[in-house]
Amino acid sequence: MDSKDFHSRLSRRKAAIKPTLMNQEIIVGVGNIYAAEALFRTGIAPTTPAQDLTRAQTDTLLTTIVNILSTAIKHHGTTFGSYVGITGEGGQYAQQLLVYNRPGLPCVSCGTPIEVIRQSGRSTFFCPKCQK
Repeated sequence: MDSKDFHSRLSRRKAAIKPTLMNQEIIVGVGNIYAAEALFRTGIAPTTPAQDLTRAQTDTLLTTIVNILSTAIKHHGTTFGSYVGITGEGGQYAQQLLVYNRPGLPCVSCGTPIEVIRQSGRSTFFCPKCQK
């Protein structure tokens, strides 16, 4: 999918961007963790209606998603607890998470406590100051 197609898909959605990114009909492979991280790194609030994003924002968001997923793959994914993959090792990407699973901890950019809300039955972690 190119950036034009990505923007077109998002521009037709009234739902909040975070659950929209997790919709496998829109983009495949973006789960809860990586959606939260991509939105933080692009400064987009998870509650923003997908259709309200500008073309520049969706271009940046797509690039960020691709970069995060590529890096996570290189680190064998994100592991919490005792899960191990086929190689017998857990994913090492968790050490690079900036907002996911960090409620109440200071934002790495501004120091504001990370907040958590529920969206579509999932936890959404974000910085209320950095993600407007």
